[in-house]
Amino acid sequence: MTAMVDYVQMYNNLPSIDEADKRFLNREETFAKLAPLLAEFNHQFGVCLLHAHCKLQEGEKMIAQDNITQPELAPHVTHFPDRWLPNGQPFEFTIVPTASPPAKLLTEFQKITGPDGVLGLYYKSDDKLEIEHTEGRKNIMEEVTDHNAGISHFETAWLPITDGAAVLAVCAKRCEKGANGWHQNAHYKH
Repeated sequence: MTAMVDYVQMYNNLPSIDEADKRFLNREETFAKLAPLLAEFNHQFGVCLLHAHCKLQEGEKMIAQDNITQPELAPHVTHFPDRWLPNGQPFEFTIVPTASPPAKLLTEFQKITGPDGVLGLYYKSDDKLEIEHTEGRKNIMEEVTDHNAGISHFETAWLPITDGAAVLAVCAKRCEKGANGWHQNAHYKH
């Protein structure tokens, strides 16, 4: 396993959604290799595209509460990891208790994706298809409905299965990038 680094530094060095999407090559081949591995762990974990939503300040962590993930001062909020880098370091958190990926899953995941790849793991709490958009430093998840289903998007989370991969989260492609390349103020039209 790769050594853990300072959380804020690690998070701030994650690629933008554009960069991460461009770096994710050989999707079908990768999903075909990951499907039996994730099935071995009862699909408790899915695959996510590693990307940042904003720049963090010292002491902040990206923590989800309900459908909003945003920077929070970590000591003030009880939180649990729910997204991990290939080396097992958490990069996003939730206020809901989760399970961490077993060492065997992380080891086998790295063999398929590489230790510094563009994919990570997330704790799968449901099978809802969601669309995310960023407003300021808040990343907001909404269930996909007929109202927002046709929006151009980036795929950001999957559950690889034997016949391909079910897409479980997308980011609206109409992201408005700030000067730093992050998808700040990203949203979709209602």
